[in-house]
Amino acid sequence: NFHSVNVQLICEAHAATQAVVERTNGVLKARWICLDNKGGTLLYAPGKVCKIILACCVLHNVAIKQGLPLPEVPNAEERLPPEPALGPRNAAAIQTRQRLVEQF
Repeated sequence: NFHSVNVQLICEAHAATQAVVERTNGVLKARWICLDNKGGTLLYAPGKVCKIILACCVLHNVAIKQGLPLPEVPNAEERLPPEPALGPRNAAAIQTRQRLVEQF
């Protein structure tokens, strides 16, 4: 079935991308405790949070170039929050998903 193959490809691509993002977040949170949400969230405006995260990324790259060891990163699956409950279906969201499936 054409539709289900495209949906499966999108799901696999999304899962692979999410794994990379979660791994990156885990590395950054292990090195920079201010990014770890165990103590709460960063209580700043979104723009400032972006700058803080970017600064942590830059400093992380400097640490790598200087040969500083990477901190141990817990398994990403252990760090994931529980799946949110799905709300009512949104017609615009369904149309957007269908366009993505057709273009993939």
